[in-house]
Amino acid sequence: MDTIVRTTDIFDNFLTKFFGDDMYNTSLRKDSIGSVNIKEDESNYELEVFVPSFKKDDIDIKIENNILTISGNKKLEKEEKTENYLRKEFSSSTFTRNFDISKEVDTENIEAEMSDGILKLKLKKNPEISNVKQIEIK
Repeated sequence: MDTIVRTTDIFDNFLTKFFGDDMYNTSLRKDSIGSVNIKEDESNYELEVFVPSFKKDDIDIKIENNILTISGNKKLEKEEKTENYLRKEFSSSTFTRNFDISKEVDTENIEAEMSDGILKLKLKKNPEISNVKQIEIK
């Protein structure tokens, strides 16, 4: 699972509750493809994923068993002809991020949009679904 740097107890509690305990992937630098910013307000979680030069068709988003997977695969092919030879260059960029999402997220109403190299996902909270359960002592 991907992880996020924790800075305060409140932030730590949110991350553990929403995304699980395994939250920081040290192989991702701050400016690398697939880096994620996470915001929370009363009714939503918002993810911003850094995906420069990716198109919508290069990105796949799915949820399976409360795991949100965001992945991208971009292949480039460059062909250059000169007098005596033909040269082709291939390159690709890929990333995958997995998040253990809270059961309080309404998985039927997730919104995604892309603009200027940023993929934004809005995960709506459903107040009727909660991971908090009060246990009565008898």
